Amino acid sequence: MVRKHDVFTDIEINSNAKKKTTLLLVNGEVITGVSHGVEPAYDDDGEELDFEYLVFSVDNENQDRFLKLDDIKKIV
Repeated sequence: MVRKHDVFTDIEINSNAKKKTTLLLVNGEVITGVSHGVEPAYDDDGEELDFEYLVFSVDNENQDRFLKLDDIKKIV
């Protein structure tokens, strides 16, 4: 089982070094891009939820993706 700290930390290390990261998502999609950090998740009422999102800019996409840990299978 991949732990949150390991995955998010490794992605952030790559990002801080200005390196692109390639991720294999649980749905089988492979994406490459740069992380913009980890953000807390909130519900519609503004209450903080018990998980965080990784804000990730995918190459050749105009919008950032907000990925939960459960969305990421591994760093490629």
